[in-house]
Amino acid sequence: MQFKEKEIIVTEGVLPLWSKVLGAICFCLMAFFIIKLLPLQSYRADDNLGEKYLLAACLALNFALILVMVINIKFDLVKKRYKRQYTFGFVKLGLWRQLPNIEYVSVFKQMYYNEENDDTSHQYNVNLWYNGTKHFTVYTHPIAEACMNIGKSVAIKLDVDLLDATVANDYRWVTLKQEQE
Repeated sequence: MQFKEKEIIVTEGVLPLWSKVLGAICFCLMAFFIIKLLPLQSYRADDNLGEKYLLAACLALNFALILVMVINIKFDLVKKRYKRQYTFGFVKLGLWRQLPNIEYVSVFKQMYYNEENDDTSHQYNVNLWYNGTKHFTVYTHPIAEACMNIGKSVAIKLDVDLLDATVANDYRWVTLKQEQE
């Protein structure tokens, strides 16, 4: 299998400013609550104030990480491996895994139940299929066109077919325009 490029990166993109600001505020709150935990001996044992500060620090950290996290999928086509990378500012976490022999890429409409407003909603997934029935998702978005663009790009770079499954019971193979070398 010949690849047109040596690396593919599928990313959620750049965080909006409001997300960065709220994340920074949450990190500051976490630091504040940890600093309040330091003089624990001054609190009475029946107060449970230390536990409250610890819980508040953990909640602030949780919200901060959710607000500043970006998920990237990286493919190293030379070494035939991929990784899901979680980025928190300058900190990047993720492990390389062996890339299976990808058979095709699909863009699929996924229905789910939204408990908040007692309604069914949907999102679109870009899946990479291998070994007949196994797959992993590389991108999710509520707009079909965004997923189709990612799916086309990945399929062209991996030199595999693309299945459009955005309409229920109307699956079709997409003809891809191969880029000129």
